[in-house]
Amino acid sequence: QQQRLRSDLQFLDEARKLAKIKKISIPEALAQLAAEENARNVIGNTQSRRTNLQSALQGLTGDVKSDQNIDTDEKLNCKIFVCDEETTACVGFITLPNRETTKFDECRSFIEANLRGKNSEIPKKWSFYAPKLGPISTKQEAKLVVLPFLSSTSAGVRLGDGSEQNPLRVLVRSAR
Repeated sequence: QQQRLRSDLQFLDEARKLAKIKKISIPEALAQLAAEENARNVIGNTQSRRTNLQSALQGLTGDVKSDQNIDTDEKLNCKIFVCDEETTACVGFITLPNRETTKFDECRSFIEANLRGKNSEIPKKWSFYAPKLGPISTKQEAKLVVLPFLSSTSAGVRLGDGSEQNPLRVLVRSAR
């Protein structure tokens, strides 16, 4: 209540200053300030609704982007999924050092170091899997950069952008 009272007193003080500057009555100044505040609220609500609508539309098309401008030096956040012909299961997440330069072989090292254990769901022999293309060989792992490769070859598949809010989905499967 005290905070609201302070806010009301500040509003009244602003109205007094406005009345003095424009040489109008205090009630007229109050009405003008209230109209300006209402207009700001309407504009803010409209912008908020527009942002929400844009996010919803991006979600429908699979082009979900983080609200932030993503720095190219930012880390790459990945959710790791083990898939086979019938199922796909999330087995954990890793954070890679750089979203623009990290290659699949580095990603493999992080998975082995952080997600492999006695009860790991990750197969003993496994390979990365690119939707629409298939398995990625160990020779390709040394050459291919994770985020740009998966983003460019998997258009239409909702893989994420590698941000904390929308981690990149990386698929692995048993190597044959």
